[in-house]
Amino acid sequence: YSFSNFVVLPAQNFMNKAEFAKILVEELGIQPYVDGNPYFVDLQEDVWFSPYVKTLLNRGIIKPEKNYNPADFVTRAYAAEALVEALGLKFKLADGAPHFSDVPRENPSFYAVETLYSSGQLSNFGPAFMPDNPASRSFLQFFLKQK
Repeated sequence: YSFSNFVVLPAQNFMNKAEFAKILVEELGIQPYVDGNPYFVDLQEDVWFSPYVKTLLNRGIIKPEKNYNPADFVTRAYAAEALVEALGLKFKLADGAPHFSDVPRENPSFYAVETLYSSGQLSNFGPAFMPDNPASRSFLQFFLKQK
C-alpha cells in the first residue's frame, strides 16, 4: 500500500504513458479516434494505443510534443495536468497556495496541482505532492471516482 499522509492507496502498479492513455479514455467514456495524424514522431498508426493517444491529443487533454514516449512512466505531475483538462476543471487557486512544499509557483504543473487541490481532489494529500514520482493506476482511479 502507498500512503500520502492521509490517503491509503492499494499497492503500486505504475502506468506507462500508453496504458495511461487507454485507461483515461475508457474511464471518461470517450470514443477513441481512429482517423487522423498520430502527430508524435514516435507514435506509429498501427500500435494498440495510437487511437487513445490521438483522442487525448485531439481533445486537448495532453499537449502536443515531438515525442510521446509511450514506454515512460506517467508522473504525478503529468497525470495532474491531464486530469485537469479531462475533468474540465477551471484553473483556480485556493487561499494559501502553494499547498505542497514540492510544487512551488515555478513548477510547470503548479496550476494543475493547485486546481485539483482547489476542487477538493487533493485535500487529503500533503504536505508533499511528489510530482516527479510515477503515478499508479490507483492514483488515477482515485481522481476519476470523484469526477
